[in-house]
Amino acid sequence: MITRLARNLFKKLKDLSVFRGLGSDSPWNCHADIFRMGGRRRMLITNDLTMFTIFIPELQENDFRFLDLVIGQHFVKNLLYENVDQNLIRDVFSECEHMSFRQAYDEQALSSMKILRRKLQYIVRPTRDLDQVDFYELNAKLNRVPLKSIGYNRPIDMLKKKLQCVGELAYDQVSCSGKDKAIHTRDSKCSKEVEHTRHME
Repeated sequence: MITRLARNLFKKLKDLSVFRGLGSDSPWNCHADIFRMGGRRRMLITNDLTMFTIFIPELQENDFRFLDLVIGQHFVKNLLYENVDQNLIRDVFSECEHMSFRQAYDEQALSSMKILRRKLQYIVRPTRDLDQVDFYELNAKLNRVPLKSIGYNRPIDMLKKKLQCVGELAYDQVSCSGKDKAIHTRDSKCSKEVEHTRHME
Protein backbone atom coordinates (compact mmCIF):
# COMPACT_ATOMS: atom_id res chain seq x y z
CA MET A 1 0.00 0.00 0.00
CA ILE A 2 1.34 3.41 -0.98
CA THR A 3 0.24 6.65 0.65
CA ARG A 4 1.21 9.75 -1.30
CA LEU A 5 1.72 12.82 0.82
CA ALA A 6 1.07 16.49 0.16
CA ARG A 7 4.26 18.55 0.28
CA ASN A 8 3.93 19.84 3.85
CA LEU A 9 3.36 16.33 5.21
CA PHE A 10 6.12 14.85 3.06
CA LYS A 11 8.66 17.29 4.52
CA LYS A 12 7.65 16.32 8.03
CA LEU A 13 8.00 12.57 7.45
CA LYS A 14 10.95 12.21 5.12
CA ASP A 15 13.56 11.99 7.90
CA LEU A 16 11.58 9.56 10.09
CA SER A 17 12.06 5.80 10.07
CA VAL A 18 8.40 5.26 9.13
CA PHE A 19 9.17 6.79 5.75
CA ARG A 20 11.41 3.87 4.76
CA GLY A 21 8.60 1.31 4.41
CA LEU A 22 8.55 -0.85 1.28
CA GLY A 23 4.92 -0.83 0.22
CA SER A 24 3.58 -1.71 -3.21
CA ASP A 25 0.60 -0.59 -5.28
CA SER A 26 -2.75 -1.88 -4.08
CA PRO A 27 -6.46 -1.00 -4.28
CA TRP A 28 -5.95 0.82 -0.97
CA ASN A 29 -3.42 3.37 -2.23
CA CYS A 30 -4.21 6.78 -0.75
CA HIS A 31 -3.37 10.45 -0.72
CA ALA A 32 -2.93 12.27 2.59
CA ASP A 33 -2.70 15.86 3.75
CA ILE A 34 -2.52 17.68 7.08
CA PHE A 35 -4.04 21.03 7.95
CA ARG A 36 -5.08 23.07 10.97
CA MET A 37 -8.66 23.50 12.05
CA GLY A 38 -9.77 24.85 15.41
CA GLY A 39 -6.14 25.27 16.47
CA ARG A 40 -5.30 21.56 16.07
CA ARG A 41 -3.48 19.54 13.46
CA ARG A 42 -5.91 17.40 11.44
CA MET A 43 -5.49 14.91 8.61
CA LEU A 44 -7.47 13.72 5.59
CA ILE A 45 -6.76 10.30 4.04
CA THR A 46 -8.43 9.62 0.69
CA ASN A 47 -8.46 6.31 -1.20
CA ASP A 48 -7.42 6.87 -4.81
CA LEU A 49 -9.93 4.49 -6.41
CA THR A 50 -13.08 5.32 -4.51
CA MET A 51 -12.43 8.72 -2.89
CA PHE A 52 -13.48 7.11 0.40
CA THR A 53 -12.10 9.58 2.94
CA ILE A 54 -11.17 9.43 6.59
CA PHE A 55 -10.84 12.55 8.69
CA ILE A 56 -8.38 12.07 11.57
CA PRO A 57 -9.42 14.66 14.15
CA GLU A 58 -6.05 15.23 15.82
CA LEU A 59 -2.41 14.27 15.36
CA GLN A 60 0.13 14.54 18.15
CA GLU A 61 3.82 14.95 17.34
CA ASN A 62 4.59 11.36 18.32
CA ASP A 63 1.92 10.04 15.93
CA PHE A 64 4.09 10.84 12.93
CA ARG A 65 6.63 8.20 13.95
CA PHE A 66 3.90 5.55 13.71
CA LEU A 67 1.77 7.11 11.00
CA ASP A 68 1.21 3.80 9.18
CA LEU A 69 -0.38 2.32 12.32
CA VAL A 70 -2.33 5.51 13.06
CA ILE A 71 -3.83 5.44 9.57
CA GLY A 72 -4.50 1.70 9.85
CA GLN A 73 -6.35 2.09 13.14
CA HIS A 74 -8.56 4.85 11.75
CA PHE A 75 -9.29 2.79 8.65
CA VAL A 76 -10.31 -0.16 10.82
CA LYS A 77 -12.62 1.89 13.07
CA ASN A 78 -14.34 3.66 10.20
CA LEU A 79 -14.77 0.49 8.13
CA LEU A 80 -16.30 -1.19 11.17
CA TYR A 81 -18.68 1.77 11.45
CA GLU A 82 -19.67 1.16 7.81
CA ASN A 83 -20.35 -2.54 8.58
CA VAL A 84 -17.56 -3.93 6.39
CA ASP A 85 -16.77 -7.58 7.02
CA GLN A 86 -14.13 -7.95 9.75
CA ASN A 87 -12.08 -10.45 7.75
CA LEU A 88 -11.67 -7.84 5.02
CA ILE A 89 -10.83 -5.20 7.58
CA ARG A 90 -7.99 -7.38 8.86
CA ASP A 91 -6.63 -7.56 5.30
CA VAL A 92 -6.75 -3.78 5.03
CA PHE A 93 -4.97 -3.33 8.35
CA SER A 94 -2.31 -5.81 7.22
CA GLU A 95 -1.70 -3.67 4.14
CA CYS A 96 -1.39 -0.58 6.33
CA GLU A 97 1.35 -2.32 8.31
CA HIS A 98 3.38 -2.53 5.07
CA MET A 99 2.60 1.01 3.97
CA SER A 100 5.15 3.18 2.23
CA PHE A 101 5.08 6.96 1.90
CA ARG A 102 5.94 8.99 -1.17
CA GLN A 103 5.50 12.58 -2.22
CA ALA A 104 2.30 13.35 -4.13
CA TYR A 105 2.63 14.92 -7.56
CA ASP A 106 -0.82 14.30 -9.05
CA GLU A 107 -2.37 17.77 -9.16
CA GLN A 108 -5.83 16.37 -9.83
CA ALA A 109 -5.67 14.19 -6.71
CA LEU A 110 -4.40 17.07 -4.60
CA SER A 111 -7.13 19.34 -5.97
CA SER A 112 -9.75 16.73 -5.05
CA MET A 113 -8.42 16.68 -1.49
CA LYS A 114 -8.78 20.46 -1.26
CA ILE A 115 -12.39 20.12 -2.36
CA LEU A 116 -12.96 17.44 0.29
CA ARG A 117 -11.47 19.70 2.95
CA ARG A 118 -13.87 22.50 1.98
CA LYS A 119 -16.78 20.07 2.14
CA LEU A 120 -15.61 18.89 5.55
CA GLN A 121 -15.47 22.46 6.82
CA TYR A 122 -18.95 23.09 5.42
CA ILE A 123 -20.34 20.02 7.21
CA VAL A 124 -18.80 20.90 10.60
CA ARG A 125 -19.52 24.64 10.42
CA PRO A 126 -22.89 24.46 12.25
CA THR A 127 -21.27 22.52 15.11
CA ARG A 128 -18.37 24.92 15.75
CA ASP A 129 -17.07 22.91 18.72
CA LEU A 130 -15.25 19.93 17.17
CA ASP A 131 -14.80 18.37 20.61
CA GLN A 132 -18.52 17.61 20.56
CA VAL A 133 -18.49 15.95 17.12
CA ASP A 134 -19.01 12.22 16.52
CA PHE A 135 -16.15 11.74 14.07
CA TYR A 136 -17.42 8.39 12.77
CA GLU A 137 -20.70 10.04 11.87
CA LEU A 138 -18.80 12.98 10.40
CA ASN A 139 -16.83 10.64 8.13
CA ALA A 140 -20.06 8.88 7.18
CA LYS A 141 -21.54 12.23 6.10
CA LEU A 142 -18.40 13.20 4.19
CA ASN A 143 -18.42 9.90 2.30
CA ARG A 144 -22.02 10.43 1.23
CA VAL A 145 -21.32 13.67 -0.63
CA PRO A 146 -21.49 13.15 -4.43
CA LEU A 147 -18.15 14.06 -6.05
CA LYS A 148 -17.47 15.22 -9.58
CA SER A 149 -14.17 13.28 -9.72
CA ILE A 150 -16.07 9.97 -9.48
CA GLY A 151 -18.95 10.88 -11.77
CA TYR A 152 -21.06 12.48 -9.03
CA ASN A 153 -21.21 9.16 -7.21
CA ARG A 154 -20.80 8.93 -3.45
CA PRO A 155 -17.50 7.58 -2.08
CA ILE A 156 -19.32 5.10 0.17
CA ASP A 157 -21.09 3.62 -2.87
CA MET A 158 -17.82 3.41 -4.80
CA LEU A 159 -16.21 1.69 -1.82
CA LYS A 160 -18.98 -0.91 -1.67
CA LYS A 161 -18.69 -1.57 -5.41
CA LYS A 162 -14.93 -2.05 -5.14
CA LEU A 163 -15.34 -4.36 -2.18
CA GLN A 164 -17.74 -6.44 -4.25
CA CYS A 165 -15.66 -6.48 -7.43
CA VAL A 166 -12.04 -6.71 -6.32
CA GLY A 167 -11.14 -10.34 -5.62
CA GLU A 168 -9.48 -9.88 -2.24
CA LEU A 169 -12.00 -7.29 -1.05
CA ALA A 170 -15.68 -8.25 -0.84
CA TYR A 171 -18.35 -6.29 0.94
CA ASP A 172 -20.15 -7.98 3.80
CA GLN A 173 -23.34 -9.50 2.38
CA VAL A 174 -24.65 -11.03 5.65
CA SER A 175 -28.42 -10.63 5.74
CA CYS A 176 -29.59 -8.87 8.86
CA SER A 177 -32.79 -6.87 8.63
CA GLY A 178 -31.95 -4.80 11.71
CA LYS A 179 -28.50 -3.89 10.43
CA ASP A 180 -29.82 -3.20 6.91
CA LYS A 181 -32.44 -0.87 8.36
CA ALA A 182 -29.79 0.94 10.40
CA ILE A 183 -27.56 1.36 7.35
CA HIS A 184 -30.49 2.64 5.27
CA THR A 185 -31.47 5.10 7.99
CA ARG A 186 -27.92 6.43 8.33
CA ASP A 187 -27.50 6.68 4.55
CA SER A 188 -30.76 8.62 4.20
CA LYS A 189 -29.95 10.95 7.09
CA CYS A 190 -26.41 11.69 5.90
CA SER A 191 -27.51 12.18 2.29
CA LYS A 192 -30.06 14.80 3.31
CA GLU A 193 -27.58 16.66 5.51
CA VAL A 194 -24.88 16.89 2.85
CA GLU A 195 -27.13 17.47 -0.16
CA HIS A 196 -26.30 21.20 -0.19
CA THR A 197 -22.56 20.58 -0.55
CA ARG A 198 -22.87 19.58 -4.24
CA HIS A 199 -22.47 23.18 -5.43
CA MET A 200 -19.03 23.46 -3.83
CA GLU A 201 -17.14 21.56 -6.57
